Amino acid sequence: MKTETEKTPFEIWKELGINKCEAEFSCGGDSMNDMSFSYYNKKNQKVEEANEKLDWYFEDEIYNKVDFYVNSDGHYMGESGTVYIELNEDDEDDLCFGYSKSSQSEWYESYSAKIEVKVDEELFDFIITNVRSMEGGNNDAVVVNYKKDCIIEDVIQEKFDTFVEELIELSYDCEFECDGESSDDVRYEMEDLELVGNKEKNTLYFVVSRGFYEYKDEE
Repeated sequence: MKTETEKTPFEIWKELGINKCEAEFSCGGDSMNDMSFSYYNKKNQKVEEANEKLDWYFEDEIYNKVDFYVNSDGHYMGESGTVYIELNEDDEDDLCFGYSKSSQSEWYESYSAKIEVKVDEELFDFIITNVRSMEGGNNDAVVVNYKKDCIIEDVIQEKFDTFVEELIELSYDCEFECDGESSDDVRYEMEDLELVGNKEKNTLYFVVSRGFYEYKDEE
């Protein structure tokens, strides 16, 4: 009679009445995360004893049979899912395990949209005359690039501060044509103000960009 250490994984699998194994995994950021194995019999009941007897085999062998995409590039973030393992018993002399992976990949996409901010005529004229560009995001202070040195009166500064608060609020409330999960990465910018400002409406236009996490089913 064979000892436990002498038995093959195929023999242990059949002895325990295992029907399938499900390996839950996640990877990304240039590395594999933890992987867990669950074994089930034909009644879909867990076979707890199998972990200590078979994990050692599949923890190594699964990487020889399945490709996992761990390398992230800022656009592709990683993947997670399940590898299904079953015993192929078509040939008793050539037993083998079959592996099939079902996963979702995670991607980071940036989407853009336009918003408009209405101001009064005095502030509009000041911005168009003195400001070259504006940008900011992620709750950072707005960066203002001036065309020239200028003195900002208190009343203008007060209006400008109110305008910036509204700009930040509108940028975070901006809607995008995307079904992904939004991140906190929000940027807004306005350049060439003489072209994007609407004098008749005293309105300024900004381009808002926001990052989204999207998930795609992989075959």
